[in-house]
Amino acid sequence: MRYAFDDSPLPCERTGYIYGGVRIDGMLIKEGFSSDEDGSAFLAAFGIIDMPFSAVLDTILLPLSVPMEMKYRKQCEEEKEAEDVSV
Repeated sequence: MRYAFDDSPLPCERTGYIYGGVRIDGMLIKEGFSSDEDGSAFLAAFGIIDMPFSAVLDTILLPLSVPMEMKYRKQCEEEKEAEDVSV
């Protein structure tokens, strides 16, 4: 389960930076309500409680997250083009 620590070396598999905290909270809520595992209700509750705070912080950090998102999207496009050329 890859949520807060996005350590994927592939740029196309990363969680987006623009409103990334809200996206992660949405994934936690979805996973919490769709899973029968122990602790999943805690994840959903945490996501619901954390979402407004994430929205505020993500808005404040928007000037930093937009350039980062553009950088990783460009890397993803270059990666896909390299795959298309090699095939």
